[in-house]
Amino acid sequence: MNEFKLIDTAMPDVPPSDPEQTAEVRARVLRDPRTRRRFGMPVAAALAALATVAVIVTIVAVPRLTGPVPASPADRSEASSGRYWRVIMEEDGFSRTKSNYYVRQRISHVQWRRTDLVDETAAWGPEANLVDEKRFLSLEPATAADREAWKRAGSPEFCEYPMKCRDGDLRVGQTKFDLLLGSWFWQNGFSGPPLTNLESMKLPGDPSTLRSALLRFWPAGDHPEKAWDVPVEDTPTKDDWLWGTSSDILAQLPISSATRAAFYRMLTELPGARVVRRSGTVTIARALQDGYLEQHVVFDPATGRLSAMKYVLLKRDPARTGGAADFSSLPKGTVIDQFTFTQMGWTNEGPVLPKGCTLREQRPCGP
Repeated sequence: MNEFKLIDTAMPDVPPSDPEQTAEVRARVLRDPRTRRRFGMPVAAALAALATVAVIVTIVAVPRLTGPVPASPADRSEASSGRYWRVIMEEDGFSRTKSNYYVRQRISHVQWRRTDLVDETAAWGPEANLVDEKRFLSLEPATAADREAWKRAGSPEFCEYPMKCRDGDLRVGQTKFDLLLGSWFWQNGFSGPPLTNLESMKLPGDPSTLRSALLRFWPAGDHPEKAWDVPVEDTPTKDDWLWGTSSDILAQLPISSATRAAFYRMLTELPGARVVRRSGTVTIARALQDGYLEQHVVFDPATGRLSAMKYVLLKRDPARTGGAADFSSLPKGTVIDQFTFTQMGWTNEGPVLPKGCTLREQRPCGP
């Protein structure tokens, strides 16, 4: 059995003829009757981008995965090692300008993580460990009404950050390289045992064991256990931290197919999480800590590969009124931000940096 056909294996053996009706009935049967509390914004929310309207359909249960699972055919055909872990994705998201109209921008990312500089001692090292090649694909008014508002504002030039173009901002068609140093855990503000290299990121393939392994890095781990499930100042809850950390690892680091399956199962077991199946994808959704956005982890059930990360508008956030993240006039259910992943894997081909740009720069290079 393919380890990622999670939804199908949760269903009764003899389904009725109508798949949509079947899913709806099974969802009602399998739904947990208890009221679940929604938690919030992950401390390591490294992802964001896009705009469309998400249509939520059925909610179903996912069976527990126990122990290692064989690699999928896709895993077996890919390189198992290399000098870089490369992630190719496209960012697509809404922003609000000072003139009160919305724009939609698309940026492609190719990220290289070096396998020889990923431990905590390299955090202050001389060279970058992560190279993010960003190409600004497009930026335009989101709707016809927004285009008219843009024209009334004098048709200003669009840059990567649409509030106002400044020197060094990325223009449409341009490419720049962000060079970041230090390990992934260091970059995201986590403490814990050092990770000596990416190839050692062999996390367990069992959800319960995986949860315990991750909690070794829980930043509030030295707090009394009775306080773990309660926010301490701006510290996320333990469940919220697990959600954010897990979604980031799925998007950024090399892990086995069994570990990916364990991550998906663990995410479904967090309070407030729900599972949605639609059009050949499985989505695990959960409200973020502030309650205004819901994060969607979308994967292909046939291969287990991560397809996208989405942020969906739940309600208006008064704290963001007037800013670039003020989405108060957009309808509930709008996908505000999304990353769509097209490729993840090992490679020995590194980034080709612009002339005069080296890994020692530790700053954006180009255009």
